[in-house]
Amino acid sequence: MWSACCANVLRRCGCRDPGYHCFRTLTSHKAAVNMIQANDEVIVSVSGDHGAIVWDLKTGEELRHLVGHQRGIACVYLRGNYVVTGSSDFTAKVWDYRSGKLLNTLRGHTHLVRCLTFNDRILLTGSYDTTIIAWDWRTGTELFKFNEFRDAKVYKMQFDENKIISCGERNAVHMRSFTAVDAATASGL
Repeated sequence: MWSACCANVLRRCGCRDPGYHCFRTLTSHKAAVNMIQANDEVIVSVSGDHGAIVWDLKTGEELRHLVGHQRGIACVYLRGNYVVTGSSDFTAKVWDYRSGKLLNTLRGHTHLVRCLTFNDRILLTGSYDTTIIAWDWRTGTELFKFNEFRDAKVYKMQFDENKIISCGERNAVHMRSFTAVDAATASGL
């Protein structure tokens, strides 16, 4: 189990069983670690210090910094060789984590990008501006903007080929139909 801690560190922690203990602390961020994502090879941590760090999962070695946001980073999503980060600079950025190369900067929100998720074709970003935007993450093209969340900041979401499920500050879970295939077809993907 990995946990992001407010003391600007990343800890690998076991459960409360005495047989488990924290065996590694990864320190390099200069502000609170806001979120982490891991796969079988790496951990990616994001922070209020404007940075994302890619760490080797087995050794804890710092592999690279993903630098480009102008303000703190609130969220991260890792899939395959790609990492997407969302920030209080109102952008989401798509990276190749192996090379550290910035592939796209997505601009369309007017407030903090609080959550994101993506599949092979489509990226969704949710924001405190009360919208969810669907993107072609490879080209950076905005496909759709969903505005029906009645002035509610978007905190978290997930999607599949048929629906988007989101939650936010209005004490509700929102479900809306969404056809990713139609979105991809409309944009020529």
